[in-house]
Amino acid sequence: MYWCDGKSGLIEKSNLDGTNRRVLSDQYGKAHFFGLALDRKRLYYTDWSRSYVMELLIRSGMHYQLGTETFSRLNGIYLHKGGSYVQESTGCTYKRGGCSHICIPRPKEKVKCLCPDGMSLQNDDKECEVDLQDASEPLRLLVIGKVGVGKSTVGNVLIGRKVFAVPLVLSNQPGTLKSTAVEATNFLGQHVRIIDTPGVYGSNQEEKTIKNEIAKGLRLAKPGPHALLFVTRIGKFTAEDEKAIEFYERNFGSQITRYIVVVFTGKEKLVGEGINIHDYVKSLNPKSKLKALIEKTEHRYVAFSDTGFILDQKKNVDNLLDMIGRMMLKNLASPYFGDPEDAFVKHEKEKYKP
Repeated sequence: MYWCDGKSGLIEKSNLDGTNRRVLSDQYGKAHFFGLALDRKRLYYTDWSRSYVMELLIRSGMHYQLGTETFSRLNGIYLHKGGSYVQESTGCTYKRGGCSHICIPRPKEKVKCLCPDGMSLQNDDKECEVDLQDASEPLRLLVIGKVGVGKSTVGNVLIGRKVFAVPLVLSNQPGTLKSTAVEATNFLGQHVRIIDTPGVYGSNQEEKTIKNEIAKGLRLAKPGPHALLFVTRIGKFTAEDEKAIEFYERNFGSQITRYIVVVFTGKEKLVGEGINIHDYVKSLNPKSKLKALIEKTEHRYVAFSDTGFILDQKKNVDNLLDMIGRMMLKNLASPYFGDPEDAFVKHEKEKYKP
């Protein structure tokens, strides 16, 4: 019996009764395995950190790349040997039968669409949407990041109109100086609350003042934000951005990465160069704090244009909502509360104790 574990980075084997267990490959922190196929003395596997199929020689433990980087995220892999292979056509063969997520073939080329856990089928019997929680409880999103990266712009895109003040030039000029909450219902009809917070590093404000305002943002998100959107600008990740990551990890506590989605702004720059966001993320310095943050968040990231087409922005918002929904399922819909000893919580206790 052979298996791979995407989280631990291990490929292992054992007898069917679990005895004689042995590690064939240990790539902790370097691989995210997904699919596995056995061919006698060789194992073929897919790895979300690579854009090609890999081959592992079982006896020697040597790894080889097969083909070129022509894929994005490879899922399952199947081995077929000898003879011609003809795939039977079903109603799900073409464009997943029109289903947004899961397609089940039925007789006479008909299909039935299903949804993953935490999502429900809409009236068209095709599209899946994230299940709403209690209609009275909004989805709470806290927008964080360095000064001048476009946090307010992201908030405006999510709301669907200009409600947060944006500097005339997106640079290191301070924009938002106070934590502000705005509510809307444009997330596929869901009630959401967007909390825009002041940027860290790059303004003349003292760190104590900024911490006071971010603490205020947390109060506006009570009992806690469901997601923290860390905003950074494409092509402009500086030492101050690295310090911003350290600031939030230090002050929000060790659990913060369970709730973070990285939001890139300035997507139009990539579009102009013919590069997609996934290629851009792959090109990041593997030793950078941004790449490390993306790894810690299990590759939750999305890119927005500063001035993009409405349909493109809607697609990006839908992608973000899907990521947040899946993250909430993993967190059992529990909002961020912070570690008992983290700096923001201690600050709040001291300032607002009865």
